[in-house]
Formats: sequence, C-alpha cells, structure tokens
Amino acid sequence: MGLLLASILMKPAWVFFWGTIYSLVGIQILLNPKIYSLLSGGCSPLELHSHKFSLLSYICSAAFACIFSYLLTRVRKNRNTLNHIILGMPLPVFISDIEGNILYLNEKTQQLFDLDKSQEYPNYFDLPAPKLKQGKCIASYLSLFHEGNHVEYRDRSHLELEIKGSPITAHVNLLDTNPKQLVTILTMEG
Repeated sequence: MGLLLASILMKPAWVFFWGTIYSLVGIQILLNPKIYSLLSGGCSPLELHSHKFSLLSYICSAAFACIFSYLLTRVRKNRNTLNHIILGMPLPVFISDIEGNILYLNEKTQQLFDLDKSQEYPNYFDLPAPKLKQGKCIASYLSLFHEGNHVEYRDRSHLELEIKGSPITAHVNLLDTNPKQLVTILTMEG
C-alpha cells in the first residue's frame, strides 16, 4: 500500500528506488533464515517455497507501482500539454462537459466575458447561450455529445451563441475522452 501511495505522489525514479529497497528487504527477510528467525520471534522457516511465492508478490507489487507511477506521470504531462495549448491559443477557447460545466478556458475567453481569474467558471448555458434561444442551444449542445463524431455531427460542427447580446459562431469538436468533453472555439464570423 505504501508503494502504491508513493506511485501517486512521487516521480517514477523515486518509486523505482523505493520499490528496489522494498524488494531487497523482502529478499533478505524471506530468504535468509537467520534474519527471518530474528524478526519472527525465534521461529525458523520450515520450508522456503512459500517464502519464494511471497517474495514474488513483493516484486510484482514493486513493479506494478513503478509502471503505475510512469503511466500516471505520462497522463499528467499530456493534461498539462493540453492545458498549455488551450491557454496559449489566440482565439477564445474553452472546454466543457456534458452537463455544461466549463472545465478549462483561456485568457482570451476570460477577457471576452469579463471574468476574473479567481472567480468560479460559470455554466456553459449561462455564459454564451443566447438568452432567447437557450432551450434550442442546450438541445444542440447535448445532441453533440449523444451523436458524437458521426457523419451527422460533422455537418453541425458549430453552435450559434451570443456574447453581450451580439451573435457569435462557435466551432465545436468533441474530444474522445472519458467522460466526453467539448472544445468550443469562438470566432466573430457569421
């Protein structure tokens, strides 16, 4: 359990280091009868075959923790790369989920909607959805999630939104993530 917790909190190199220490200590305790006897209150092992299987589970746990830490680090780097791309785009961009929760937005979007960096992100349906056509906007938004990247979806790769009463075109693309997320890029084109 300690190695699994370490794999979440530490870099892979450190998890490998502590996994190696963990395995070496296990080898010494389980395969050296003197050390085993000292740590088990004077009992000596009757046979070593069960100890070898226990040792195999120690090594497998350490290897799993190393692999998990490596994969988790890759996922975190990919997420940070995506965030960096979104934040650096010259157009207003934001990502939302099926419930309309805005997960990420860049500085251009914050400026466009006069949002403070410290304030909580508003819901998609409260921010750019046209007030008079909010129901239609919500239905179109949800249909994008339900239809996915099928042929019908490609024909409707935009939403009609508004900013401060002015109509704006939003180009959208569904990310193939779990759960699905929608990238919205705002342009002033009709």
